Amino acid sequence: MKSNEDKHNPHDCPDFSPDNELYPINVLADELTSDDMQIKIQSINNLETIALALGTQKTRDELIPFLLENNGGEDELLIAIAEKLGNFNACLGGDEYAHCIIPIFESLGTVEETLVRDVTIKSYKKILSTFSQHQIEEYAVPSLKRLIAGEWFTARVSAANLFHSIYERLKENFRGELRISYRTLCSDETPMVRRCAASNFIFFLNHIDGATFRSDLLSSYNSLIKDEEETVRENATTCLASIIKICCNSGSMNVLIEITKFAFEGKDWGVRIMGARDIISIQRAFGKTVKPSHMIKFMESCLKDEESGIRSLAIQSLSDFCEYLPEDEQIDIIIETFLPIMNQLCLEQSNNVRSSLSISIAGISKILKKELAIKHILPIWLALLHNDSSDIRFSILEEMMKMANTIGYDEISQRIVPMIEEICADPKWRVRHSFLKCIKILSEHMGTNFFNEYMANPFLETYLNDSVLTIRNTAAELLSDLVKPFGVVWAQENIIPVMVQQLNNSTNYLRRLTLLYALRLMAESCGSEVFLQCLLPIILKLGLDKVSNVRFNVCKLLEKLAPLMDSTTINTKVKQLLDNLAKDDDDEVKWYAKSALKSMNLPLPK
Repeated sequence: MKSNEDKHNPHDCPDFSPDNELYPINVLADELTSDDMQIKIQSINNLETIALALGTQKTRDELIPFLLENNGGEDELLIAIAEKLGNFNACLGGDEYAHCIIPIFESLGTVEETLVRDVTIKSYKKILSTFSQHQIEEYAVPSLKRLIAGEWFTARVSAANLFHSIYERLKENFRGELRISYRTLCSDETPMVRRCAASNFIFFLNHIDGATFRSDLLSSYNSLIKDEEETVRENATTCLASIIKICCNSGSMNVLIEITKFAFEGKDWGVRIMGARDIISIQRAFGKTVKPSHMIKFMESCLKDEESGIRSLAIQSLSDFCEYLPEDEQIDIIIETFLPIMNQLCLEQSNNVRSSLSISIAGISKILKKELAIKHILPIWLALLHNDSSDIRFSILEEMMKMANTIGYDEISQRIVPMIEEICADPKWRVRHSFLKCIKILSEHMGTNFFNEYMANPFLETYLNDSVLTIRNTAAELLSDLVKPFGVVWAQENIIPVMVQQLNNSTNYLRRLTLLYALRLMAESCGSEVFLQCLLPIILKLGLDKVSNVRFNVCKLLEKLAPLMDSTTINTKVKQLLDNLAKDDDDEVKWYAKSALKSMNLPLPK
């Protein structure tokens, strides 16, 4: 056996003379032997500079072969090489020479580290996009075949990932041969290869007709979706809807139904959950070519699945699923098949399932229409609203207006009124916030009498006093919004007096700040006359508040509402207060008071 000294390699004893035409490669070779990874990475980052020094011809003839011989070593270095070569065409002399890099990509495509292969395939695809038709057929196809025939499974995994980028560029005479090659990947002895082949099936579908897929690849897909490895089956399931779409009119219905049944009723929850996730896409893909009973059975399987995650996904899709059923059968199918299951799911232990049910029932109600929805769906809706889970209540309240549009606002309001106190006290602020928005919309539809009798107290006593600032501010905003449908007189008689009284009696400065914000919004909604008559006196009184935070907010408020005031009011009452506050002991109060005076063109106090 020859010793290392006996082996001849032109790069073993590099000539570092600058006059040597291969000097840049020799420097690169030296840097790649460094123990410092940063030096190695930097040397790869300088490949363009090296190529520029060599010229395009020597880059192709010397640098590329050198990199091919020296692409072993650390994964980090290999990743750097793969990334760099994805943008190297100009250094080679243009796109017509881009195929020179293929041998390096092939070599890197066999590396064990997944990240190296992923970066390599990404760069390989990038240069493929620059190939001419001749380069694809002359260089890319043979490269792909070599990877498919590779001894190591890593080469075949790379082939599966690269396949569609070459296939889509080919004419049919080449494509037929490659489809046969793809079948070998689908039946590969290594699960990793089959898994990759399964996940890449989707990319074929834009470049193949149903009849061709059926004859050349459907049997391979069928074997993948029934593979002994669960991950292979899961990857195959991801493109089921797309395969059904192109094949359902090509005489393959029995096979497609069998495959679909496996996805919904198989032993692996991972496969079934993908089926549940894609059930609407699968239903639409079959279209009218399959009897509704098949898809109904698949939906039933999902709704009754032992895994709560699958039941949850299925119930979320139920209303969309039912909308696509034959119109003359929709109601009967819902009442006879799905309603008993919905009643069972309402009693579920899993909050996720019940929360998903709460999202779906508004859509089901819309299909059933008012009378049937009141009879069959409203009891489920109320049961979920009474649930102890705040998350479920939140979901129900978020969908409440959709229910109201179907069964009527009067019907909803009758059911909500007895629960107002309970929901307003829910520990989750999101629930209280959602209910706040709901009762505002209900009030707009039901009128002032309904609001005054049932909703005024929650707004004025509960929500304006809530511990969460977002809720307090939202309550103030929604109250001012109600002035438009209910009128200024309503606000003047029913809301403003209560707010003024609360301000006079308040011992909590945060509550006074909230009410101050509410007064500002109410002033903007009610206009100048109501502001000057009812609101300004209490605002001026708050300017003397013992809490500095309240005083400087009064300054800001007066500046904001100046357009609602006449010059006499500004030059007397308002100026007097601001002059005093401009001399306040608190710096922030003084600053905001002076700012307000300046904005109103009033002189600062001496």
